[in-house]
Amino acid sequence: MRRLRRFLSLGMVVVCTCAMSSTLHAEIHKRVVFESGKEGYNIFRIPTMVKAANGDILAFAEARSGGDASEIDVVMKRSTDNGDTWGPLQVVIENDHYRGWDGLPTENVTAGNQSPVVDLLDPQHPGRIWMPFTLENDRVFVTYSDDHGKTWQADSDGRAREITAAVKPAGWGWYATGPVHGIQLERGTHAGRLVIPSDHTISGDWGAHVVYSDDHGETWALGAVYDETSGVIKPNENVAVELVDGSLYFNSRDNGTAPGTRSIAYSRDGGLTYDGPFVAEPQLSSPVVQNAVVRFQATDEGDDQNILLHSAPSNPTSRNDMTISVSFDEGTTWEKSTLIHPGPSAYSDLVKIDSQQFGVLWEGGDSLYQEILFGAMSFDDLDPVAFNGVEGDVNQDGIVDAQDLEAFVASWAPNSDRYFLGGADSYINGDLNFDGTQNLHDAVLLRSYLHDAGVATAGLQPLFHPVSEPGSLPLGVAGALSLVHFSRAHQHNRSSETSFITNMFTTRYSLP
Repeated sequence: MRRLRRFLSLGMVVVCTCAMSSTLHAEIHKRVVFESGKEGYNIFRIPTMVKAANGDILAFAEARSGGDASEIDVVMKRSTDNGDTWGPLQVVIENDHYRGWDGLPTENVTAGNQSPVVDLLDPQHPGRIWMPFTLENDRVFVTYSDDHGKTWQADSDGRAREITAAVKPAGWGWYATGPVHGIQLERGTHAGRLVIPSDHTISGDWGAHVVYSDDHGETWALGAVYDETSGVIKPNENVAVELVDGSLYFNSRDNGTAPGTRSIAYSRDGGLTYDGPFVAEPQLSSPVVQNAVVRFQATDEGDDQNILLHSAPSNPTSRNDMTISVSFDEGTTWEKSTLIHPGPSAYSDLVKIDSQQFGVLWEGGDSLYQEILFGAMSFDDLDPVAFNGVEGDVNQDGIVDAQDLEAFVASWAPNSDRYFLGGADSYINGDLNFDGTQNLHDAVLLRSYLHDAGVATAGLQPLFHPVSEPGSLPLGVAGALSLVHFSRAHQHNRSSETSFITNMFTTRYSLP
């Protein structure tokens, strides 16, 4: 009796090509940008992001030695190919340069809350990137880059310019710029203004405010302030979007007692004042956490419709399930919520890549704050075609036959970074159980469906090449393919299905 060798990697396959491969959709390509415990830092948090004037995508994060009040640098990575690959880590704000300076701590200085914004309308320095940030969540500084983030302005001691006196009134405690991208206004009398949505505390209660510049970053001032302390609405971390009518829309994390965890406000004077108080926004499901919003299309820029995108964990009680929502009416209503990352998720930011694609940068991974991930996807993928309901019909032509086996083999890429978003396109990509990925679960399901349809399944065997791994259990997939057909109940019960797969991998089988 021979023992099957352990199946090491489902990625060791021969991937066929076919005519349908060019039309596969409904997926997001994920890349790890920052990983906790790597590159000299214990943890990376608080992602923010902009697209530079040269087209590069810049991803920023707080690089921490520990928690919110630990030693923290602000770091950045660059992508020159729309997020497909990322360059080396670059330290933008080095906390060492501020230790013991002007009353700051002699160790464990906290830098963060970076809020980058690209100034495309500065006639002297087109494309200059401004980045307000804070030290110790108390003092406010600003730096800029004139070379798309390669170098950042600092004095001879490596320190940025402080603007605390201009933007923080006496009596305020905690202070944060962003943490999300800032915006530049493009419409009306305030076109060119740089707007940084921000938050603070006063007398122990949360508040929201705006920091802005009307002279391309030369000077900065305090704009709108919301300090209501009734407890019903308590906005803090917020994001700003310019609407097509020239007004500003603010969407905020909220720690008050109103229904939901979000609140919104508007400004018709470019962020100098809020039109009225923040009010509850119960449409968006999210735990109490930072969210992001970005404009994707605008009718006054030649697009057919107005589109805003929103990113947040959608689980209302825990930081899980990063989800994209869409508004077609300037934030009045939200729809088309699409899960892009099941499991741990928290802070995020969004960027428009081009007329068809956008990018998401978010805290995620298998455990909370394990990684900061970037995902690029097409807007059209947020509305995948519905699955036709025929189980086993991989190519979605209405019948289960040998062509479905061929389509499945052609799409087989279980170790890819793709995450499928549902509907017929998930099925076409071989995600038969709609868990967002293609893996052995799907292969076993397909074998069952083909068996029921009387279709030979031998064509699945080339996907499974046993390889040796010293010291491992003797496992095998070829043996799994010779197992009897398991029940439909298992196919629709994920825990049973997982148990079935696990048993396959922990049992020795006899081969002829």
